[in-house]
Amino acid sequence: MEIRGVDFVVHYVPNLEEAVSFYRDTLGLKLELHNPDWNWAEFSLPPITLVLFGTYPGAPLTNGKGGTGLALAVDDIDDAVQELSRNGVDVEWGPNELSTCQVAMITDPGGNPIFLHKRKDGSWG
Repeated sequence: MEIRGVDFVVHYVPNLEEAVSFYRDTLGLKLELHNPDWNWAEFSLPPITLVLFGTYPGAPLTNGKGGTGLALAVDDIDDAVQELSRNGVDVEWGPNELSTCQVAMITDPGGNPIFLHKRKDGSWG
């Protein structure tokens, strides 16, 4: 078997509609697919897809702090933090300057961690 890469990342959320609004309207991500019947939404973040999967009784995983987090590459950490703060998003941590990057952390409405990240070498992915 040869693993070719990551096709999509799944973020479990307690309220799909609230999460779709946050990721689309607050973070400005492009919504590609939204199917409430499946409790599923997809956002295009080439080269992968971000999936929001609404939790339900008996779901194999649940949302919240811990587990996986999402790191979104941004052009300017300070601008991103200021914009999100103006839109009522609390910054949980940072922004911080590390040896290879700048990073801050927010959470989505379900408590899932989202890192805002900028590598000093300008690369991403």
